[in-house]
Amino acid sequence: MSSVLTWEALRGAELDWLLVVTLRGQPYRFSLVDQSVTDGADTLHFVGGLSPIEVQDSVPLPGGGVTDRSATIEVMWTGDTATGWATLAAGDHDIGDGHAELSLWKVGTEFSARQVVMSGGLDSLEYGALHEPVKFTIVVSPWETTGKVLPGAGQQVTASTFPPAGVSLGSTIGEGLEDEYYPIVIGKPGTGPAGQLYAGSPGLLVSIPATGDNTGTAGYVLIAGHETQAGYAGTAVSIDNRTAVGGTWPSTLNASHIKDQLGRTVTVCTWIAPPTIQDGAELWVSWNGPDGGLPSMRRAGTMRGAGEVLSYLMGLTGLEVDTEGLRSVESELDGFLLDFHINDQVESWDLIQDQVIPLLPVTWWVGPRGLSVRRWPYDATMADAVAHLDADRGADRVSVVRRSSASQVVNQLGISFAQNAETDDTIGRLVYAPTTQANLADQEVNPYSVASARRHGTREADDIAAEFVTDASTARAVLDWRIRWESTTHEMVTYAGPLPWVALNPCDVVTVTDTELGWASKLFIVTGVLRTPGPTTELALVSVPDFIRDSPVT
Repeated sequence: MSSVLTWEALRGAELDWLLVVTLRGQPYRFSLVDQSVTDGADTLHFVGGLSPIEVQDSVPLPGGGVTDRSATIEVMWTGDTATGWATLAAGDHDIGDGHAELSLWKVGTEFSARQVVMSGGLDSLEYGALHEPVKFTIVVSPWETTGKVLPGAGQQVTASTFPPAGVSLGSTIGEGLEDEYYPIVIGKPGTGPAGQLYAGSPGLLVSIPATGDNTGTAGYVLIAGHETQAGYAGTAVSIDNRTAVGGTWPSTLNASHIKDQLGRTVTVCTWIAPPTIQDGAELWVSWNGPDGGLPSMRRAGTMRGAGEVLSYLMGLTGLEVDTEGLRSVESELDGFLLDFHINDQVESWDLIQDQVIPLLPVTWWVGPRGLSVRRWPYDATMADAVAHLDADRGADRVSVVRRSSASQVVNQLGISFAQNAETDDTIGRLVYAPTTQANLADQEVNPYSVASARRHGTREADDIAAEFVTDASTARAVLDWRIRWESTTHEMVTYAGPLPWVALNPCDVVTVTDTELGWASKLFIVTGVLRTPGPTTELALVSVPDFIRDSPVT
């Protein structure tokens, strides 16, 4: 959340809560005390019937799940707002369409300068008579709608979709392909870490001539159920006929776009002998040419960057998504390249949770505009710190220091990647370890592994299953951040401090000096901010140790 209430703007400031509840299209405005707030040429009156509120704005550690964000509101509906109480209490109308926006506002500024903290529906309503307070919960929940599945309904090979119109009379769908889903292809699956070709996605023989093979008349191989960059550019892919003797990679064919019988654009390769393919051939595609699957939405070329892929998949979930927040981290994540296909129905949210998020240095954040991610600053340095907390100068530790369990430490970790779609085996593997053996070519000694093993002993974990990664440098980048974060324990603590701290956000980096604990500018990540009008607030923190920086291995 980019804050309009900056650190400097909050020095010496007075804040108030502004609550706007909209019922049946009518807004009702509340604050802690009566306020008149300018809104351009208008003046908005806020009734002072709101009870004090605290909102915990927090993120989980990497690997944590997503939870709703909520705040309990208690407010008196009197005077100008009495008709709103009557609407709430009316038994003939549900408040399911009710909406509330809760903002922090610097007294004396325009309404447009408020900092929206929560915006969502009303839940758990409690009320009595007009003179009694009304209590409800504002819930920011990304789970209120269901998402799409990939491939979509009807994206299947049937007599209603193929063969495409205009092909040779008597052509039919290849044997055994009835009801197969169109492949969805992202990136360039099918090229291994050493450049070897493998089955990246299926090729579906959606039209084979009546003669039973492609001798003299072309067959059509569906390689993607959508427009592709390869299709736009007319560039080549490699197709392996596994039914043929040897199953080598004999055929390089150019991709093109056609429409299925329902008018949907798909990507195919038109294939006329030689070599000959028979009806019922099992075909696999390697996207080893210069272009791949779905075109990028941001730039010329193929969509492969993990940031853009995440934004694309999140847009298909049907959830309440903070698109601006996702865009803000895209460039930092696009160095991770993803290459995969989907040809069996799955919810896009499951793909995100199971296959994408575990690869990336991010954490989920439910903000005022919906669900987003924030980059996890596992590699933070002093230069990244945006604030300094000093226990001798305004910061007050309000919790004990808790250290994570050493049982969670991992210092020997591998990643298996480049999954063969035909066999489900992975072609690539890399392991970071405290020591290695000459006969283990996929193992490397990693300095964080070494430093961790000296403190905790060797602690091995299962390989990271990176089915969506074919690029060796991406596999290494995933392993780099995971071993750095997981090879050590972390300290967690909460400090209370002055009002300007409310300008901080989860995943900001701060330093802490606390002479009682022996800390001098110790690096921490903010995991939670208690949003209040002041005069103080609280920060939940987790430490960012770095064995190599703090005590280099010699």
